[in-house]
Amino acid sequence: VILNEGIRIAVCSVTKKKIKGLAKRIKAIYEEADHKIKKMDKKSLKCAFLYSKKWHPGVIGVVSSRLSVKYNMPIALVALRDNIGKASCRSVKGVSVFNIFHTMKDKLVRFGGHDLASGFIVKQENLKEVERIFKENIDEIKVEQEEKRKNKNRRLKIIVAIILAISVFALGLSGYLLEDSFLVVMA
Repeated sequence: VILNEGIRIAVCSVTKKKIKGLAKRIKAIYEEADHKIKKMDKKSLKCAFLYSKKWHPGVIGVVSSRLSVKYNMPIALVALRDNIGKASCRSVKGVSVFNIFHTMKDKLVRFGGHDLASGFIVKQENLKEVERIFKENIDEIKVEQEEKRKNKNRRLKIIVAIILAISVFALGLSGYLLEDSFLVVMA
């Protein structure tokens, strides 16, 4: 649909206004959560599980992502409304937040995601128990996932080496395999 210039400007100004509003919400949540994390004991800090009735569930994912990068640890942020918590969690390499939530699925209304980013819905009455399980399982899940990642990387290197070896010989080139499974092609 071709719009006249006046309508285009009106649509753009509404969009900019909404973006500015979202940016304000993100900044406010970020500052509050960051302040709470800074007050925690840094020596024993392995993750952060924070919640508030003031937070908007639509933007906590952006905030948890930024905080997990800043502190290099898993971050779970929960927005509370009407006795229901909607969470967004971000993790770091080697820690599967999805697997952690899978261990407590009976405490959650629902959950989903993947190793590095997950979300869940929880009744407020279960929130403290979910927080406890989350914090207690950080180390266990991390060790398990780190070993899985190493095994996956080994398998991937072998597959790549095999594919490259077949390609080299199919093209009539010569090459050799190094110990760490990388193929070097000689022209």
